[in-house]
Amino acid sequence: MKNRKEIGIVKSYVEDKGYGFIRKEKDSVFFHKNDLKGLTPQDIHIGTVLSFEEIPTAKGNKAVNIELADAGEFRYEVPSEYFFFNLHNRIPDSLVVMDRSDFKISFTIRDPSRKLSEFTRYLRYAEGANAIFDIEHSTSTRSEMSNSGNIGAHKYTVHHFSGRIGRVGRINTKGTPLSELPDVNNNLYIRYSEELNRKKKNQTALGIFLVAVAAVMIILSLLMQSIVPAVVAVIGGSLLMYLCSGNDFLDHILYSGEQSKSLQTNWPTA
Repeated sequence: MKNRKEIGIVKSYVEDKGYGFIRKEKDSVFFHKNDLKGLTPQDIHIGTVLSFEEIPTAKGNKAVNIELADAGEFRYEVPSEYFFFNLHNRIPDSLVVMDRSDFKISFTIRDPSRKLSEFTRYLRYAEGANAIFDIEHSTSTRSEMSNSGNIGAHKYTVHHFSGRIGRVGRINTKGTPLSELPDVNNNLYIRYSEELNRKKKNQTALGIFLVAVAAVMIILSLLMQSIVPAVVAVIGGSLLMYLCSGNDFLDHILYSGEQSKSLQTNWPTA
């Protein structure tokens, strides 16, 4: 009797050995590149959706007649909690990586115990995302004015963190098809483009306003024969530029993939 075809996702793959494991709904099964059908080892990556037959062997079950499958055949349960993985963390067997976006979260803090709360704060910008992958950490030393007023006398350590935005889930026959779930990467592209355009428009409007204010202050300076209005205009304009230059999204969500020709170019990158 012919074995029933099953669907699974590549959980791991050791390229130089040619073997790995396919994650099914409740467990995993071994596979080898010699059992691929109609595809090459170069087509196999973590997250590749495969159809296969499962047969028993002396060492346990293995997958045979392995072919590419339509990701739309899968249904997922997406946990509501957030997951955080360092560079060398192993993804739990109960989870599969559904998305690894082209965007990273990056921030600097003085108290490293706030790391997860900061990642969570910015992760909420990414609709459908629930995981941070490849978390990296580094430190640097900065200085500030001491209590006695000496500039640079007080030194302190800051912590720099970054991690890739993504999504993990569980295979569940009663779950939601991938096509009905939010597209994490595309939603971030759209939001990123909108924020860049908004920032550009704000800067243009601010520039026009400051030029007009500067012209008025110069006229007043000439009429009053005083440089005070001009100095006030310079200081006020600089302060206004500084206050309006920040953007919480763009300051902490960095693009790190191949740039899309249909979207903005010259993006800040990770």
